[in-house]
Amino acid sequence: MAIMMLHTQNPYKNLYALLKKTLFHIFIIAALLCSCDNEHKNLSSSKNEDELGFVFGDNPQSQRFYEKVNFELSKAFNTETHNHQNLSECCYQPRFSRNIKDAYLICLVPGFKIQDVDPYSPKIAKTLKDIIIGKFKCEEDKVSVVTKIFSRWGNFSPDNRDNETFQTQYFILRNQLDLQIKKLKELNKNVNVHVIFIGESYGGKMSLFFLDQLLENFKTPNVSFDMFITIHSPLYKMQMTYYALRSKFLNSAAAYLLTSSIDILDVLNVKDYKTTFETLSSEYINDTSTTQALENLKKKNVKIFNFIGTPNTIQFAHKTMTFKKATITFLDNIKTINFGLKCTFQDPIEDQDSLLTFLRDKDYVENSDFVVKTSEIVRDKKTIEQIKSHRDCFQVYQSEGMTFFVSPNIIHLGEVFNLDCFEKDLNDRNLRNQLSQALCCKL
Repeated sequence: MAIMMLHTQNPYKNLYALLKKTLFHIFIIAALLCSCDNEHKNLSSSKNEDELGFVFGDNPQSQRFYEKVNFELSKAFNTETHNHQNLSECCYQPRFSRNIKDAYLICLVPGFKIQDVDPYSPKIAKTLKDIIIGKFKCEEDKVSVVTKIFSRWGNFSPDNRDNETFQTQYFILRNQLDLQIKKLKELNKNVNVHVIFIGESYGGKMSLFFLDQLLENFKTPNVSFDMFITIHSPLYKMQMTYYALRSKFLNSAAAYLLTSSIDILDVLNVKDYKTTFETLSSEYINDTSTTQALENLKKKNVKIFNFIGTPNTIQFAHKTMTFKKATITFLDNIKTINFGLKCTFQDPIEDQDSLLTFLRDKDYVENSDFVVKTSEIVRDKKTIEQIKSHRDCFQVYQSEGMTFFVSPNIIHLGEVFNLDCFEKDLNDRNLRNQLSQALCCKL
């Protein structure tokens, strides 16, 4: 309806094509920048705690913010995700399961996809599986590798998209984890379960704070948490979402109409992601900073690895462009866009709008894949400068007690996955040695 109005009622015949072309670039490039409604009534709120089956706990020795009290209500999101993609390649099961002494559970946590993961997670999981099998050599019948996608929604709230509180996501993840550990122990009650989390994008940030909260008081016997891996995840405060929430234009009816009228942009409406954006743009989650959460995992002997994508170009359909060129193109056309917006919506983008502040931030196009700045993943200035000066080749860095795998073949934005090149990176001897040394064989 809105699209038809643009075609039939708008005297500027080429306005729709212009808006679609230019705003398609900026909204996709920004990826998280979209419309935001300040009215609470238009925001899909998280489910009530009582509906979830959880209540606040008074016991200071218990989990920090909730205690589980109703397992029946939690069954709504306690089932497995069924549409796993290519996970058979990153699983291993010996012929006789009763001989298993060590079971590795690899948990893939999606970013902004409700159920599926990007192709990178399974590739990393397969590499881990191969390393694990190699470490056991002649005892392959005593080890198993299970890889599962852990949706941060489960089967619970797809209507809320990504707009769930940390507390809600914690228990969605916790129930899935408990379910998989229980399954492994049912096969052999004395098995040692080694848990590995691989989180993509926003899923990496949620996994960090999930593990921090979980390990505060995790006492299940014969279960260890060996590794935490992120894939281009903004662990620290994400400036892009900070700008988005404060943009007058992105809060406007015009931005909402444009994003909701064009299917490919609809998933970018801040109205449906406000809680997510507030979480990403905050220094603290669950009253804990990223730095503290990382230190807590290190103290628990969890090895931390971060994959960082550093491509210089993006590709939409059959068109390849640099981030800088795409940004300049939009900025060059901003006056024309504003003219059209003023004529149709009376809601142009003002010069001081935070959207323009973001677009003029050179660090986003010179030191990232535009969606996530390197400084939002690692804080060490020396490492940031090294990454910035070697964007076109695979590198391994040790910093802040973590390992960083930096690859131009991790495309966080666009339509092309350089999987063949990424697999070559995964076969790098240094990378495999780092992962192998972090994998435990026995508790």
